[in-house]
Amino acid sequence: MTPDPLHSISGPEITWTTVNFGEANPGVQTPLGLTFWLEASEQSLVAMGRALGAFSRREARVASIEDVDRRHMAGFHGRMAGNVNRFRELADRMPGTSGDAFEEQLLGVVRSGACSKPIRRRYPVVAVRLPVTARAASRELLVARAANETWWRASVADPGQASFGEAYRRFARMMYLHGLVTMLAQACFERVTALAERAGVSVAELSTGYGGLEETQLLCDLWAVARDGASLDAFVKKYGYHGPASGDLSTKSWREDRSALEQLLAAYADLSPDEHPLRRQARQTARRRELERQLPTAVTPLLRLTARFVRQREIGKTSYVQILDVARAAARQAGEDAYFLTTDEFIRGIGANIEDRRRSYEQCKLVRLPDTWRGTPEPLDVRVKSDEPIRGIGVVPGVVRGRIRVVDDPAQVELSEGEILVCETTNPSWVTLFLVAGAVVIDIGGALSHGAIAARELGVPCVINTRDGTRRLRTGDEVIVDGAAGTVEVLCAAHREPEETYS
Repeated sequence: MTPDPLHSISGPEITWTTVNFGEANPGVQTPLGLTFWLEASEQSLVAMGRALGAFSRREARVASIEDVDRRHMAGFHGRMAGNVNRFRELADRMPGTSGDAFEEQLLGVVRSGACSKPIRRRYPVVAVRLPVTARAASRELLVARAANETWWRASVADPGQASFGEAYRRFARMMYLHGLVTMLAQACFERVTALAERAGVSVAELSTGYGGLEETQLLCDLWAVARDGASLDAFVKKYGYHGPASGDLSTKSWREDRSALEQLLAAYADLSPDEHPLRRQARQTARRRELERQLPTAVTPLLRLTARFVRQREIGKTSYVQILDVARAAARQAGEDAYFLTTDEFIRGIGANIEDRRRSYEQCKLVRLPDTWRGTPEPLDVRVKSDEPIRGIGVVPGVVRGRIRVVDDPAQVELSEGEILVCETTNPSWVTLFLVAGAVVIDIGGALSHGAIAARELGVPCVINTRDGTRRLRTGDEVIVDGAAGTVEVLCAAHREPEETYS
């Protein structure tokens, strides 16, 4: 490992970004959590390139931790980032896309200064392998989801170092399956977006009301606890792997701390019966079907395929959250110092200078990074001018006027009905707040991020990818959120202290 596993040194010509890559695991991670994600992700991405035929057996290798510029993922100041150059290289080997197309989709513009260099000799191999790989991944994902459910229940009851090693192996495999399904969902969604634009209909309304999302069943079960006398103990036994920051091994899951759930029960009890998750989903389904009737029947297979892969994307996310919870349980049993070891050190029983790593971890929390940079990043001033427009991607239409509630930990806040939830990112546990929120504003993500999918399914107006909404907005601000235009307009700012020139 590098001397500091939280921070890499990159060559000046490599472009890195936290856009999208920080969605599942935002903020500063401990060495154990960061290396767990980075190493498993690197293995899965290389395996994906090989399985799809984009890379030959010789080309498909996992670069060493020292060879940062040849890796897909690396950590900088304790945060995960993606190597734009490496992902461009993968895209240039795939028919129907390119490095420029990938970068424009991810960042909105080609910032790396690179030019697409298509590797057409790989196109025939990809054309043959892709459909076979897609079918196999789709089948294996469902089998693995069921197996991981059983394994999670047994492992959290008796965790240990052996469970941590098994969690790492399962996580790497699930990230491979989840990555393939996400790629297929994205490809389908792009075609649906183009179709919606040609037909003059809303892509958000054409890609909602799918049904079958695991989060919807979670909401139904929590509704039953709040209103029908169902057991909270049984709910936690079923869903205890979720938590406010489920991607971070050092935080607590619901099975360890259920306070976030307990705070929501009263809010759920006060909701109108029309806000039941299945009723909200039914309204979204009706609207989607109305739009589908305006389209040629020839596009029906595409729409069905999109629904299938979007559902499976969320299945994969649920499954890897379960796996992470086993790793969390094993680390918790080992003690606080375990979080300052790397994954390899923890599995092999190797020691490290814990105090130096603690200091590095605390230093990382004092800075923030740009969204995109070249070489090794220079930390930014944490202050952001408050008069700049707040814009993101509108992913669920609807105009809502209300008060802001900035939330960084659902366990520490009570969201009132109709308040506008502003957060850095979401995971499946956050969807419990969506039924109460009047709208949702999210810093990190895109149209196929978890928060966007969940908001569409429930019909909650949503703006995502504001980048810095949590720093710019304050609890109590009165705003108008436009979920179609992707804007947040501040009408009346909450009280700021006199010295708050910046927010």
